[in-house]
Amino acid sequence: MEILPKEEPGTLEHDFWKTIHAFEEMHSEERGKTIRLSRTRQKVARVGVKETLIGFATSKTPTDGFRILIDYGCPELTGEALVLKHSKEFNPEVQLAARRRLEDAGVDPSKLVL
Repeated sequence: MEILPKEEPGTLEHDFWKTIHAFEEMHSEERGKTIRLSRTRQKVARVGVKETLIGFATSKTPTDGFRILIDYGCPELTGEALVLKHSKEFNPEVQLAARRRLEDAGVDPSKLVL
């Protein structure tokens, strides 16, 4: 089952919510109970999608969600991958931080299917 966001397809916001829904679904199946990213949703409500992604990419340590998605073999669903996919929305420093985070996790950003 795929839950599609209400935002315009192809936008940063649409892709963000699509990845959030996918993550919640995967994590819920693994745990056998409904999992919602409450803290992420609260942060988006406070600062918006773009600022949330900037925070993900530039934090000193990867988020738990990043680590889980890497472990699941889904680096294309990370916030860092979204920063690279929508690079025109982010300054070069944020793009570089996202690229480095992925590379540090053993992911070649140029091979991501975005």
